[in-house]
Amino acid sequence: MRRLRDQVILMTLTVVLLIVYLVFRVWSLTSGAEGRNPTVDVLWMLGILATVGGCVYFIIRDAGILRRGMSTARGIILTYEVHHSVDSDGDPTTTDEYVIALDDGRRLTFRELPVYGKMVERMRTPGNHIVIRWFEDTTIIDMIDLDPAFRIIPSYCVIKEKHGTGDKEYSIVHRMPTPQELNGLAQHGLPVYSTETNGASVDDGSDAQAARKDARTRYMAFINPPTILFFTAIIVLGGYQVSTMSPFGLDGVMQATILSVGALLAAVWCVIHAVMQAVAIYRDDVYRHESTTDRSRMIARNALRHGIVAIICLLMGVSSLSSVWATLAQGPVTEPVTLIEIAHREETDSDDDTTYYTDFVFDTQSGDDITITVDRSDEDYILRQTGDKTGRGLLLTYWHDPTGSSGSRNYVYDHAVPDPSKE
Repeated sequence: MRRLRDQVILMTLTVVLLIVYLVFRVWSLTSGAEGRNPTVDVLWMLGILATVGGCVYFIIRDAGILRRGMSTARGIILTYEVHHSVDSDGDPTTTDEYVIALDDGRRLTFRELPVYGKMVERMRTPGNHIVIRWFEDTTIIDMIDLDPAFRIIPSYCVIKEKHGTGDKEYSIVHRMPTPQELNGLAQHGLPVYSTETNGASVDDGSDAQAARKDARTRYMAFINPPTILFFTAIIVLGGYQVSTMSPFGLDGVMQATILSVGALLAAVWCVIHAVMQAVAIYRDDVYRHESTTDRSRMIARNALRHGIVAIICLLMGVSSLSSVWATLAQGPVTEPVTLIEIAHREETDSDDDTTYYTDFVFDTQSGDDITITVDRSDEDYILRQTGDKTGRGLLLTYWHDPTGSSGSRNYVYDHAVPDPSKE
């Protein structure tokens, strides 16, 4: 239940962030804060709304399941089946199937059970009595354990039958023995009942390593749908935001902040996720037989995995934003210049992809050069303001490039107007 509740909370957080981004996007387009207004934005917004709608559907569904609450019942492991098959690539695959017969006559089928260590074998032994707590009409199990009122059935009492004639696609069915088969086992000197009375009495801590391995599987940082959706949204929406922002003025400066903000959001997400998972691991009944020390180790290792990702994202975000903050604090610079050169050049990367650039070089009154480099496709925006003739006096407004290296003489173009003193 806690994992389901955590998923509702994380999915809700994702929806909130998507809506915040959508509001920001609408504001930026309607206020003219961005230099480009591509019509494809409408499709992107509809896509975001569709994603939000899908998330809301799952939130409502899971919230309804939580509201309905869990049921607890006693039953017995009726059969355990291993299905062998091949996938489309011809690789062998196996799937498990557990059938549980409840005392009230109902039968439940599950593909996996929340168990580890010794409990795995015991849940694969038909005849063992169990207590199960689950959400009815779903495959979500909150807890399953051996019923302490019954003895544990030894695994050698299980009858295994192969169904299917092929070597690639067949099933191995584990079932309870018939009375005649049970008598046969007894005649061969095999005790048909275990001396153990319940799961807790034999769980002496030797499964601690298996518990930690199971916790790593259940509580990895990036396996649940909300986290995958969140990081996908950061990458896709962040990249799209950068690609549709103007390379000039404040937009050009703020481009460097989009991925930085995404990295900081990812760091915050990892911290929230780690805290929620720590609470879930500590309280999850799956690990109720483990000592407090072992649970603390699980939490520490889980926190370490989250912490490494969070620190990396935090460093990426802060290091990138620091230079942007310095640029914003300085603000735009306006000074008289003379346009001395318009140069076209091209660069070819290791993949033989060629990018075409235009360099606008201005000479200041102090004798320094200011170089504005833009993609060839964006040069018309500057040419409409500067003209295409060198030697013209202008009042140039520009920003220091926040992504430039120390000593870089490349800048972000804002706008230019004719210099009245030189007209």
